[in-house]
Amino acid sequence: MNATGHLIPRADLKRGPPYTAGLDKVYNLDNMPPVLLAPISDNLQNDSNLEPQFVRIRESTTADLYLDTAKGTYNGNATWSLSNMSMAFINKISPIAVRIFGQIPNINIRNNVFTFTTNGTNSFTAVIPEGFYGVTATAMGALLAALNAAGSGETFTTVVVSGSTLYNLNSTGLFSFTGGSGTFGGPGGYGEFGFGIPIGTPLADTLVIGAVSLFYTRYIDVDSRQLTQFSKLPPAGVNVRSSTLSRLGVPPLITAPAYYTELVDPVQWFSFNPSYSIQTVDLCLYDEFSQPLYIPSYVNNFAVEVKLLAQK
Repeated sequence: MNATGHLIPRADLKRGPPYTAGLDKVYNLDNMPPVLLAPISDNLQNDSNLEPQFVRIRESTTADLYLDTAKGTYNGNATWSLSNMSMAFINKISPIAVRIFGQIPNINIRNNVFTFTTNGTNSFTAVIPEGFYGVTATAMGALLAALNAAGSGETFTTVVVSGSTLYNLNSTGLFSFTGGSGTFGGPGGYGEFGFGIPIGTPLADTLVIGAVSLFYTRYIDVDSRQLTQFSKLPPAGVNVRSSTLSRLGVPPLITAPAYYTELVDPVQWFSFNPSYSIQTVDLCLYDEFSQPLYIPSYVNNFAVEVKLLAQK
């Protein structure tokens, strides 16, 4: 080091070649000792606390799950219990097909009663016979027959309003509708709404009604509280319950031996608890007014089949 603090290179020190002695032996794979890995047993894939090299990633498995009310117990109010089930280790389910077998009259005890008054005080009740009404004229004829048989002393007739689907309901005296079994209904239901009958109008000898709908219900909901109890995102919509699995649109007349709707792709997944085991599954049907679907006692062999896609 000189007086200014700088290093003075020594003449006797020279840069030589890089040190490589022995490296050919260090990196020679032929000279490396063998490394043995422990064998992987098949039962290790079920463990979750092992080192990564011992864990196998399994693809999720799916299977079809069939529910048939014909094998269950009918509890009334369109509700069934299916026992002897064995459902466990399931993460989520999705309905992919629904079949409903049976006949339901489109005019029934849910929508066939009408009350009216002729003087604002006396009340009369008209009851349309339960049955299948396939055309508007037949349904309107049944309404007139029920009104004329109610004992009010008045005679009712109808005249089609030209160029429309409406009717003039005429009477020999003043009248006004006050209610009926269809008051909880809505568009497409029978009762006051299905015949387009306004409620609580001033007394008059004529009333415009219509248009007549031949639906009892436009759709049927298939519900299960057991299968949807772990759902994190319940379905949304008009009159949809958190227990609704599927909604089936139905034709106006349910006169065929069966009507069937199939969901080709899973449209709604329902979360499930894989540690929860189900022995009994419930199924319940609802109409579009959130009422249990009306199933007459004389209808035999009414059944529901649900096909679910279950994923473990």
